[in-house]
Amino acid sequence: MGSLDNPIAKSTTEAKVFERFDELHARGELLWEPNEPIHIPQHPFDAYIRVSPALVTKPYNPGDTSRKPAFTDDPPEYTLCNVGPAHKLILNKYCWVRPQLILHTLEYESQRDGLTLRDVDTTWRVLEMLGSGYMAIFNGGPEAGGSIAHKHVQIMPKPGWEMFPGRCLTEDPESTFQYPAHNAVLTSSWLIVLPRTQAEVDGCAAGAQAMLGDIWTKTNEQVQQWQVLQPMTVLAKLGVQASAL
Repeated sequence: MGSLDNPIAKSTTEAKVFERFDELHARGELLWEPNEPIHIPQHPFDAYIRVSPALVTKPYNPGDTSRKPAFTDDPPEYTLCNVGPAHKLILNKYCWVRPQLILHTLEYESQRDGLTLRDVDTTWRVLEMLGSGYMAIFNGGPEAGGSIAHKHVQIMPKPGWEMFPGRCLTEDPESTFQYPAHNAVLTSSWLIVLPRTQAEVDGCAAGAQAMLGDIWTKTNEQVQQWQVLQPMTVLAKLGVQASAL
């Protein structure tokens, strides 16, 4: 569909994304199933857990050190457009929401390296194109729930409830930390970066969305494990205590 720098790419609208998503899903090439969240009241923010069978077959190789690009074998029909000179926007094959996109670097860059200013700017341009109902998430490294080593951002609709950063828009310019693993979530209203210490606790794994209470699992057994351990207890162990920052 071209690049966002030319008029052809302006046809890459939300409607066109849904059209391509639904076409691939109808052909059985893109995995997604409707789902309903289980609401678990918590403090300081509630948690919602959903099951996505697509996660069972999703590739997982965050420790890959080959520096081989991860997206070269994707079928061309998954490509939506290039975004600037260094990124490509594609549909995700293993989806827990509709639609779900991947913005990846054209050349190999490590997911551990974190987002550059160019990465953030490019992500913002995609969010502008899709509208205020979308968010972008970044899982910076295996300890932050990253599944592959090639740098990429996932873009998807925001959940149907207000996530806690939207209710507490504050900043602490004195806060610094030394943890390389982190999650980042960007919407049209806010950006939050969450340092991480580990990927999972007793079988409860979390990426960026889960750290905000939007938890996705592969099976109902995993849902039960989250309920037994309690989401806020798990998330506190996955992240970094405020007193340590």
